[in-house]
Amino acid sequence: MIKKRGVLIFTVPLFGLLTSKLLKIDLSGFRTKRYRIPPHSISREQINMLHRTLLTLALLVPLLVQGCTEPSTDLGNEPDSSAVTNTQGNESETTENTNDQPEKSESQDSEENQSPNNQPNSESPESEPTVSKPQISGEAFRLAAYEGSLDKVKSAVESGMDINGIDPGQKLTALHMAAYNGHTETVTYLISQGAVVDCRDSQGKTPLIHACTGPFAEAVKALIKAGADVNAIDTTEGFTPLMMAAGLGEPEVVEVLLENNADPSVKDQDQETAMDHARNAGHAAIAERLK
Repeated sequence: MIKKRGVLIFTVPLFGLLTSKLLKIDLSGFRTKRYRIPPHSISREQINMLHRTLLTLALLVPLLVQGCTEPSTDLGNEPDSSAVTNTQGNESETTENTNDQPEKSESQDSEENQSPNNQPNSESPESEPTVSKPQISGEAFRLAAYEGSLDKVKSAVESGMDINGIDPGQKLTALHMAAYNGHTETVTYLISQGAVVDCRDSQGKTPLIHACTGPFAEAVKALIKAGADVNAIDTTEGFTPLMMAAGLGEPEVVEVLLENNADPSVKDQDQETAMDHARNAGHAAIAERLK
């Protein structure tokens, strides 16, 4: 078999060398650039010689390949019968030794399962106090306040929701959201449960400033009753609750603020008062009231 492999190994390179000599092909061209063959001329005699060489190789290669792939008949790899006999003997001895061991009685098993004092442990572990978790997310909680869904707000607060949790972007609390839409009952409930009345959002606006952006006089009253600052100033434009109500044309809210000592002389960052806001927005009656 080794001789056949040697013949195969040397035949293929020899064929390549013979072909290159007959055709006078420079094989270095294959090494420098892919698929590039230098120009050459081939005679009829060279072509006939090439055909005979190819025919000879076509007859030899299948025979050599078949000889290389024949299975080996080496008897040295057969298992030793004596070793198999010894292995079977060892297995039978192991089985006999296992069967000779005495079995544990049921009484011994029960004794092992008992406690050292031969008494079952009947004491149950102390139950840890359960910590209630909010049933909804903080975002859903603030959305419920924004929509005035008092039942959802109550359920969230009772399940442990942080009543003063803020929105990560605008830093709005549930009280901001409820006040913005004038949901008086929700505002009152949140305040009763500990919501910070004068909390500030990212623009420095308080819930009262937000409540003054619409016709929400009752929500404004509830916030003022809870101690909201009627002259709070935001940190971006310097607006007060009175400026918001005057500029947006909310005369009822303006009256509530004035009754609770709102200062009409305060100026924003543009040096404009609440009267200026009303006049600029075309609310002449409110501007006249604020003179």
